Amino acid sequence: MRANDFGRVERLLDRMLAHQAEDGRFLTPGGATGRRDGGGWASLPCDHFAILEVLLLFGRPEAPGIDRALARVRDTFAQTAQGPAWHCLPDPAAKWRGPGRKNDACLQVTVEALRLFARVAAARRPKGVAGAARTLLGAWRNRAGEKPYMFGHGPRFVAGKWPPTWYDASAVLEALAPYPSVWKGKGSSPEDRRSALEILRALASTVGPDGLLTPRSCYQGFESYSFGQKKRPSPWATARVAGLLRAFSSLLG
Repeated sequence: MRANDFGRVERLLDRMLAHQAEDGRFLTPGGATGRRDGGGWASLPCDHFAILEVLLLFGRPEAPGIDRALARVRDTFAQTAQGPAWHCLPDPAAKWRGPGRKNDACLQVTVEALRLFARVAAARRPKGVAGAARTLLGAWRNRAGEKPYMFGHGPRFVAGKWPPTWYDASAVLEALAPYPSVWKGKGSSPEDRRSALEILRALASTVGPDGLLTPRSCYQGFESYSFGQKKRPSPWATARVAGLLRAFSSLLG
């Protein structure tokens, strides 16, 4: 799917643009997590960043409100307990900021931010954004002693849950791929190269001996799609993993 392929999608994206807070956050209906009535328009970073990424993906880098939305993401880039990254910031209406310590990096929104900044010119990115990619690799290295915002790195992280909308090995690799200076070449550290290779090999281990991937865990509601069932190999899931393995093929040798 690309921009202008489906009128219904375009109309939905235009409606996303129409709901934006003064500070630049795109809002979601019923997004005020923690409100007793469950209603209202609100936004945590994992809402705003995801909406902004989709708007950029579908050809709206210059649409009204995009500059303010990007500025919000740039302005909230911070030094966290794990390194340069993004925190989970509460919505003013909800006062809820997730299950982690206040200064922890939220690995999900950091993945989202890296992906969305890969879709804009360097001048629109925060200074030192590649440091967030290094923070993701550090979270993998420190997985035995740290679990920021409850994001673990065990078998579930490796196999993921399909369709892949949340933090897992494939999401981390997708976020790292546009920043090759972090994981290959003279500018990268041996530790970061090794960590990227470890995640890559872990993801590769989910592919069967026939070269195909069968999802091990799926979200409900996608049973009619190949990636929404656990009984047969999924061409779509296989293609996603194959694409990531190809992007990092220089590490595999």
